[in-house]
Amino acid sequence: MSEKTKKPIYKKWWVWLIVVVVLIGIGTSGEESETVDDTNSEQVEEVEADSQSEDSSQEESENNSSESDEEEPVKENEKEESSENHEQEDSADNQEQQETTNDDSGESNESEEKKDLTMGQKNAIQQAENYLSMMAFSKSGLIEQLEYEGYSTEDAEFAVDNITVDWQEQATLKAKDYLDNMSFSRSGLIEQLIFEGFSEEHANNAADAVGY
Repeated sequence: MSEKTKKPIYKKWWVWLIVVVVLIGIGTSGEESETVDDTNSEQVEEVEADSQSEDSSQEESENNSSESDEEEPVKENEKEESSENHEQEDSADNQEQQETTNDDSGESNESEEKKDLTMGQKNAIQQAENYLSMMAFSKSGLIEQLEYEGYSTEDAEFAVDNITVDWQEQATLKAKDYLDNMSFSRSGLIEQLIFEGFSEEHANNAADAVGY
């Protein structure tokens, strides 16, 4: 019998089948590896993104907290200033009300006093003020002038005691009136002022005031 000639191994079909299967397996493994790598890369990127987002959120939270802490003292200061302003305004309002009340009370008292005056007292006061607007008088001289006008001694004295008069100023004005009309020595001027009813002190001060 003749021996069959053996085919080279690379010409056998099952060898090529094995080669194809191995190549297919290697290709599939590479694709799976790339897929796994891609998946892992995406997961890593997502984790990093989440981490960055958390860090950003934390920083924003800390910044907001810091800004809130800075704003709180400012708001407290504004409240304190507002409270102080209200207190000052209330104090000023109370002071104005008190002054108004005092003014009203003073006017009320004056009005009541005027109501209590007799007709003679009211007229005597008005007449005394009219005299003083025209010429200088001593206290006693003004009372005598009112009595001369027909007012009772009580009404005349009441009127002079209830008007505001600077008797030293009156003495000085009287001394000037005398010197405008006639000549006087110092002693003569003082004697004349005393005769008019001014005190010796007021007379001497008046002489000093006019240059003696």
